[in-house]
Amino acid sequence: MDKRYLVFNPGYEPSLQVGRAGYTPPLMVKRFRRDLGSLMFLLGDPEDILLEEGMPAGSDGSFMPWGWAPDPVCLVGRYTLEEMKYRGSRARTGDLVKLLLEKNPNIFESITLPQVMSSGNIPKFSELPQTVGWVVKEEFSSSGRGVHYFRDAQDLRDRLKMRHGNDFFLETLFDKVEDRGYEFSRDPGGKISYVGPSEFLTSGGRYVGNRLRPIDKVESDWQKMDTFPTHSEYLEALITGLQQLDLGRYSGFLGVDTIVYRDSVGVMRLHPCIEINVRPTMGHLALALIKKCPSKNFDGHFEIIYRASGECRDILEGYQPADLRDPSLTFTSGRYYLTPILPETRFVATVRL
Repeated sequence: MDKRYLVFNPGYEPSLQVGRAGYTPPLMVKRFRRDLGSLMFLLGDPEDILLEEGMPAGSDGSFMPWGWAPDPVCLVGRYTLEEMKYRGSRARTGDLVKLLLEKNPNIFESITLPQVMSSGNIPKFSELPQTVGWVVKEEFSSSGRGVHYFRDAQDLRDRLKMRHGNDFFLETLFDKVEDRGYEFSRDPGGKISYVGPSEFLTSGGRYVGNRLRPIDKVESDWQKMDTFPTHSEYLEALITGLQQLDLGRYSGFLGVDTIVYRDSVGVMRLHPCIEINVRPTMGHLALALIKKCPSKNFDGHFEIIYRASGECRDILEGYQPADLRDPSLTFTSGRYYLTPILPETRFVATVRL
């Protein structure tokens, strides 16, 4: 039987921009991958092999990466660089937003589509979308990386003038009420299947964890919330939109991040799509953890903790280890650490119930 290698390579997006194998990620990204790689067992099988940095991959196996990219080099081959760049670009978010607005004008508010910008075509003040602020996103980035927020128009223009080379996307900033994630999978025939909802948590625009609750409880609360469209209306439109979105030969996980926001008259609305990730997401990991909670009434958190000085072991007193390769693993009330803790560990994944 062929081996399957799990590849935890978040932060792979810049290698798409470089466009070749041999890209070296920053030290912090390398530490993140090293410390949290075993989370991939939540998506794979106990028999899978976690491919760590410097570990050679055999030629007789397949791969399940976090993201398809030239980083690491073993992932080159299944898809062309053009295919990987196409799926990894933030332009796909604009494609999905446009599609959803065109197909569902009765449920979504008309909003300004993400605009492709460069240092050579910075908009005039009069051309800027009228909003409470703006968001600048690098084309190949995700999960809060490469995202910059502005409230002042002059500050925005000054910063854009200093940018050189790569394109970026300019979006409007909304009066956010809460974040939401919708997680899916896509089969080889292009069929979209809904996996579940994700109550993800951010700090300064960056992911820090997920709330863990029974899926039916989350679905019920979202449906009861007075939003336009409702949760069920949005999900139906989103599945149809994802079926129509051109993702080529891709099969695997994908997720859509969105927000509930207040419009100019105070109505709470669902944004069509803040970001589409054609890859696994932390929401998929959270849903896998929820399935390991046998109680019908729980409320906890999945968190990524960072300590620059390697104090992870000290701050986790009272936590117990959880082996993600154990198919019988279940979580009851308590505190757990999910990833190994070594003297050089800086990141650790935890569950608190």
